[in-house]
Amino acid sequence: MRLKAAGSAACVVVGILLLLAGEVHAQGLNAESFQNWNFLGMGARARGMGGAFLGVSDDGSAGTWNPAGLILNEGVFITANYSYSRVNLGLDNTPLGPTNLGTRDRSADGTLSALSSAAFVAPLTLREHEFFLTAYYHRVQDIYAKGEMHTDDIDSTVRPIEFGTPFTSDFAESGNVGYIGAGFGTAISPKFFIGGNLNIVTGDGIETHRMLLDSTRFSSQNPFADAIDTILWTDRSELDYSGLTYTLGAMYRTDRWSTSLVFSPGWTLTKNLDYLGRRTTITDRIPSQPLGIVPGPDGTNTKIKMPYTIGLGTAYFVNENLLLAADYQFRAFKREGSYTYQADPLDPNSPYETEPTKWYNLHQVRVGVEYMKEFDWGLVPLRFGVRNDPLLIGNQVNVVADYDQRETEGKKVRDDYFLALTSPGATEGQINTITFSFGSGVHWSQVHLDFALEFMGYEYDEMGQIRMIRYCDGCDANVQSNRIEDEWGTRFVDEYGSYKRTYKDDRVRFSLNFTGYF
Repeated sequence: MRLKAAGSAACVVVGILLLLAGEVHAQGLNAESFQNWNFLGMGARARGMGGAFLGVSDDGSAGTWNPAGLILNEGVFITANYSYSRVNLGLDNTPLGPTNLGTRDRSADGTLSALSSAAFVAPLTLREHEFFLTAYYHRVQDIYAKGEMHTDDIDSTVRPIEFGTPFTSDFAESGNVGYIGAGFGTAISPKFFIGGNLNIVTGDGIETHRMLLDSTRFSSQNPFADAIDTILWTDRSELDYSGLTYTLGAMYRTDRWSTSLVFSPGWTLTKNLDYLGRRTTITDRIPSQPLGIVPGPDGTNTKIKMPYTIGLGTAYFVNENLLLAADYQFRAFKREGSYTYQADPLDPNSPYETEPTKWYNLHQVRVGVEYMKEFDWGLVPLRFGVRNDPLLIGNQVNVVADYDQRETEGKKVRDDYFLALTSPGATEGQINTITFSFGSGVHWSQVHLDFALEFMGYEYDEMGQIRMIRYCDGCDANVQSNRIEDEWGTRFVDEYGSYKRTYKDDRVRFSLNFTGYF
């Protein structure tokens, strides 16, 4: 009986942890909702101009912005970009219970650094028609996220909650998504160019969950207080990303003006999750009960439908030293984007479920300027830019998360590790952060060095109620007021608690780019 109670407690708390990690499928929120899907091209020059580069695309990064611009290059050269990001996450939450319990604030810092892109560019002549070809690697997304939640042992009416509280949980995910690609650009006429690229999507990462339940603070009526004292639950998984996508581009360019159009059709990003093992340790009144789960070699998949993308760019060359540029890019996530996942995270053969997302479309505007200052020993560029980086989601209010633990012989509410049944909350407008950038460097005849600094940040708020619905197996018959009868048999009266979470994400990104001409 005690083992069963302890196991039930662990399952419910695990379910709570999964919600707080962002896996709220019925609400349309998940870990991917908080990631930046405004994929940009490579290169410190373009990033220093705020990413306003579709109408420029006249250097080694063109294959990842608008491949039509590749034809504007000369000679054979290589380019490589190193990036370093400093991330500061603010993890603030009001615990389960009345608001006078106070808010717990904590910050989590992290760094992301790597050789983020590299490209080789060279001309090729076929039947007296010139092409410029490129092969590249480009990391389009850096993933770094953390979350945590603390709960207390009283609900919004200051009545003791008797099940599975208090506890502390945290979640972390890191990794990257990148393209291994090739592209071409050629001229149809002296002023009109076309091009295209093909990208194999790759990437990896790590996801961890941890939960610590301290039953020494359980309320006196907790039916499991005699059975357990502490539950430590840990989980670590490897992530792998895959997919295939392509881009078509066109550019019309005169001596002063350039106008561009790029298009990418919809494609599917597959996120494969391999559990490295799960361990649950129950200590004290029950001897430690470690539990290891080793899944099959294939893991389980989440499929994210990436929508079609249309980008428009323009550039005005004021003179040979001053350049102004602006882009608009549209990604149709609201109509075309979808999120499909396998129901059982430990069974590679489990069926897929499609989430009814509440994603927004992504409308991004980028504006940039470049000025080249001439010196006897070389050129020094000065660049400035600004863009918006919209997220798929908005702040959430009036959320209700139901943890339905009722179970009788042959009946289960859900059989997917007690993921919360969540009623949708109201959305208070799309989160739309602003990114500012600055860039400079030095250009010699055969070597170009460029760097860029980017600053961005946003805040996400979520508030609502948590409702616990649980069965009453062997509960105290004297506590009649806390029991009701329904189609599941005897169970406890629903228990409610309020919660509010604030998630702050501030990032500074430094890029250093080298280009060498042969």
